[in-house]
Amino acid sequence: MFVALSTPWGRSAIAIIRCSGFGCLSLCESIFSLKPEPRRTYAKVYRSADGLILDNVIMVYYRAPKSYTGLDMLEISSHGNPLIIQKILEDLCHRGCRLAEPGEFTKTAFFNGKMDLVQAEAVADVIHSQSESALRIANGQLTGSLGVEIAGIWEQLVRIMAQLEVAIDFSEDEPFALDEYRIMDELGAPLDRLSQLESTARYRPILQLGVRTVIIGPPNVGKSSLLNGLLGQERALVSPIAGTTRDFLEESISVGKWNLRIVDTAGLHSTANDLEQLGMRRSREKLEIADFVLLVFDGSQALPNLDHFDWETFEQKKGLILLNKRDIFTLPDWPHMPLPWEIIPISALNPKDITGLKNRICQELEAKRIVPDDLPCVVNLRQSACLREAIHGIEMAQILLQKKIIPELVAAELNLVLKSLEKILGRNANEDILNQIFSQFCIGK
Repeated sequence: MFVALSTPWGRSAIAIIRCSGFGCLSLCESIFSLKPEPRRTYAKVYRSADGLILDNVIMVYYRAPKSYTGLDMLEISSHGNPLIIQKILEDLCHRGCRLAEPGEFTKTAFFNGKMDLVQAEAVADVIHSQSESALRIANGQLTGSLGVEIAGIWEQLVRIMAQLEVAIDFSEDEPFALDEYRIMDELGAPLDRLSQLESTARYRPILQLGVRTVIIGPPNVGKSSLLNGLLGQERALVSPIAGTTRDFLEESISVGKWNLRIVDTAGLHSTANDLEQLGMRRSREKLEIADFVLLVFDGSQALPNLDHFDWETFEQKKGLILLNKRDIFTLPDWPHMPLPWEIIPISALNPKDITGLKNRICQELEAKRIVPDDLPCVVNLRQSACLREAIHGIEMAQILLQKKIIPELVAAELNLVLKSLEKILGRNANEDILNQIFSQFCIGK
């Protein structure tokens, strides 16, 4: 039996300790003098092996295979006092349990067929999701949607392989006409779908780390005030002197269903100061990799010189143009901006304007489909690499078919494709790879 604390260590109302393995039923009888019914909740006194009362707890016994791991399990909910937790863990180890390894509960569930490897990895993604969008993707994978789709593609390819095997098995005196172009056409559907899935890997940084939102513009237009307003705290120094920000500042906030990685950058202008030029170079670097841009101007001033703006880079981005300091100006009649972005007058010092801006950012992210809602996303580097291997294998098979190369070589390529898809699902997985995957989990999961 292995045991671990499944809730974060520290003081809390409740702490959950989980045991799994053969012997959990005997453990219940030993600790609580009870032979429990599976999945029934009991309020009991936890007594240590030497008879001391450690806590009043809630316990639930799960009988294999109807448990998270597929083995017998015991869940004990105690008060969240670290001393009580430590005493219960020590007592369980004294009674024959051992401390679980990282991810051992989920790893055991995988080996017992309770989930495929995609679902197992999604468990960690659910725990570490930092936005509603990331959580939606992780929950989708946890239900098995991506695994089912990959398994379906695997079955398609197996049927195609069967046609090749027939051609290979026929001897020369029993010729079999292989329709290479029909097989090439049949490979098109799985190739297109795998390519579509692999393309979603580009959303991984947004889902795992957040939408890179760059605040950029000329100096002294209120970019740092905007950062402070969005964060709800004084994070950046604010001064009426132009050029206060000479390096970028980066912070994260949750806005609606999104996690935003907001970057405040140095102002873009003409200067001979080497330090300011270095800051502007970093501003442009941040703009290059931005997912979303907040281009800020001082609405109380005339349109500044825009020669320092690389409009071609801006045109490739999604964003909003903000005319700051609306509390001290009437909306100016500015020339048409060379960007298809909405122009919004705001005051970075007005909480209502900041709330409205956050809502508008969410609307833009939804409208511009920063992350699509209508397909499974591959947010895992390992899965993405396996998909690329599979795509390459199908493309090679199509080339061989077009050149009417012997079916044995085509079958060899498709066999590698099948193995790549099997690696995603965890079929015939290498023990070292599995250990590496599950070692990244927390101890009690």
